[in-house]
Amino acid sequence: MTRTPCLIKAWLASPLAGEAPMLDAILERHAFIHNIDGCTALSAGRQLNSHDPLTYDMLDCVPLAQQLFACGEKCYCVSSPIVDGVCETTEHFVRRADYATLKSRIKPTEIAKLRQNTGPYAPSFEPHRVRTVRAIAWYARGDVQALKDWLSHIGHIGGKTAAGYGVVDRWGVEELGASVSDAWYLHDGVLMRPVPLDVFGEAPKGAKPYFGAIKPPYWHPMRQMEIWKPC
Repeated sequence: MTRTPCLIKAWLASPLAGEAPMLDAILERHAFIHNIDGCTALSAGRQLNSHDPLTYDMLDCVPLAQQLFACGEKCYCVSSPIVDGVCETTEHFVRRADYATLKSRIKPTEIAKLRQNTGPYAPSFEPHRVRTVRAIAWYARGDVQALKDWLSHIGHIGGKTAAGYGVVDRWGVEELGASVSDAWYLHDGVLMRPVPLDVFGEAPKGAKPYFGAIKPPYWHPMRQMEIWKPC
């Protein structure tokens, strides 16, 4: 595949809940959901949790170029998300057990024994960051046509999508010139995505030392390392 420098944008039709996601994480999730090239055999698929060891490094089917750093670590050639936000607020999501439904499934004398301080029957009142966003952009190097095809099937991003947040109105993939081929990584001296700490001897512009991941799944313990992270 031809790996072309490009600018990818997602225009949203509803507010974004939580943090804007990394594009490589979105594409890997799409690959697992649709079992592209049989990739679900590499892990537990969408149900992967922090207790499951990772049996793969990166997916070759993802239509993004891959970067191998001198330290031996690899990542996809895509920047962190750039959010064009309009306003920001905090909304609370409430969860409580539906005891009316439980009465038809559990003996009335047993309902009182259900633990309500932890577990699935514990009520919650969780605050979440919610932003009204015009668009989210990522610089990348990848197969433009394949990216357009994959992204056309992705209708929502971010958190709390079941509640209607993060609905994508449309995607756009714009080819860029060779002069910005490294914009996904370092643009005008500013760090654009997480990279291993060994890549730079001192902090690049707009970066801070951090302990995190440089490739999906970003939350998994096996991905964590010392990195430079955009501020």
